[in-house]
Amino acid sequence: KSRTMPKKGVSLDVPNWLQTDAPINPGNSGGPLINLRGELIGLNVAVLNEVEGQPVQGIGFAIPISLVDEALADILPSEYVKSYWFGARVKVGTTPLAISSVQPESPAGRAGLRPGDVVLSVNGTTPKNFIDFSKLLGENVTSPVDFTVQRGAERKFISVKFVPEENFFNADLIRRKLGLSIEELGTDLALRYRMNPSDAFIVTGVQENSPAAQAGLKNGMLVTGFDGKMPEDVTAAAKLIYAKRKGEKLRLDLAVLQRIQNFTVLRPGSVELTVR
Repeated sequence: KSRTMPKKGVSLDVPNWLQTDAPINPGNSGGPLINLRGELIGLNVAVLNEVEGQPVQGIGFAIPISLVDEALADILPSEYVKSYWFGARVKVGTTPLAISSVQPESPAGRAGLRPGDVVLSVNGTTPKNFIDFSKLLGENVTSPVDFTVQRGAERKFISVKFVPEENFFNADLIRRKLGLSIEELGTDLALRYRMNPSDAFIVTGVQENSPAAQAGLKNGMLVTGFDGKMPEDVTAAAKLIYAKRKGEKLRLDLAVLQRIQNFTVLRPGSVELTVR
């Protein structure tokens, strides 16, 4: 457990893989790793063929099923509710389903759902499994979703009204967390910088005494990544920042337009901000 796969002398930046000597061949990526009880315990992703220049056999790596479950708890509900925010996860693979986590400021949190609540029904229907639960959430996202949950010895009835993600995950949230105003690059600016519109955000404002100001950010700088990732839009960037706790660090990758003699170039760099 908790293995990393070495690659050309450098550990791959994916922690907590399962290492197995079960045969895994090229093309098997995404296939199941199953224990002797027939239980799915991981998804095969990689094979190690040599160590320090010496050939090896039978060293494979798989993503633990607990991490897969965690990802499914995010991905599947999002697919059904699309651009609306629910804000709670259920534990995958349990019967009956139970709420595993709730974001405090989310619609689910404000409505009163709590971790540990056992889901008895959604809009009057008992979900058979996690996929069924996700479908029930997405049947009519513009209307309140009524939950019946068991909390200890008490049965509770909770109504959750989803909100559009962009109403919360937006430029204002980024400004509150970082003191930084950003906008999507747009076609005209992208042509000016010789970039694709999706390659960067442009800084349009920096609050005084904010984390962004302390890091030296200025109007006109380009943000090309958040912790090494480039979100597809401002909403996705705000969601990434919201996942950070107060006081945690966030690395911004930057590109700064500089003039060198007769040439104008984009010089890359990075800064670290403390989320507030």
